[in-house]
Amino acid sequence: MAYRKYVLDTNGGSLLGSPEWKEFLRALNTFAWDGYISSREGTLVVSDESAPKVFAAAKKHNLALSNKGVFKPLESARKPASLVDQLLKEDSSFGDVISSYSRAQALEDGELVDVSKIAKEAGIKFPTAVTRNLFTKWIEPSAEDKKYGQDLQGRLWDVVYMFTVYAKRTSGSRMTYPVIFAKGKKHVTVKLLAIIGPGDTDAPTATIMLPEDE
Repeated sequence: MAYRKYVLDTNGGSLLGSPEWKEFLRALNTFAWDGYISSREGTLVVSDESAPKVFAAAKKHNLALSNKGVFKPLESARKPASLVDQLLKEDSSFGDVISSYSRAQALEDGELVDVSKIAKEAGIKFPTAVTRNLFTKWIEPSAEDKKYGQDLQGRLWDVVYMFTVYAKRTSGSRMTYPVIFAKGKKHVTVKLLAIIGPGDTDAPTATIMLPEDE
């Protein structure tokens, strides 16, 4: 299946974060489509099969997308939706604890970074954290990144928003999914790993990391 990269015609940047853009993002969550998006950058990778539906949603919200050519996306598990039913509930329960090293201790030591507040805004109802390695390497913008308009909240939003997008297509307690990060003038697609499981109790938690962090 062929994929193509599209970029939002931002009209000088004024459309990113606009009501039209936010409504478009919400619309993408109302139907199944194959691809992924950087909501901060206005960049989408969409399969040719899904393109008509995505373009129809963009047109409905008065947005224009420019075709930037063929793109080879990262592989990601695509299974019938079921994980989202766990993600969006506060009363879910899971099996064995992932690690004997307590989650509370990892947060206190700085090995995990709590992102629960912004995750809740994206629709995740239980505690969510990212690994320090992921936070340092990709989420926290460098001085150079900031020169190009990158900020911490925008990058965090992309991580948790894409988490919810792929959770709707994935079953099980773990998944990989792609996020596009801007590094200076370049855009880099990074594969993230999300594990859903109990923290220090049976209550569910989400941990997002680089595959090497597992």
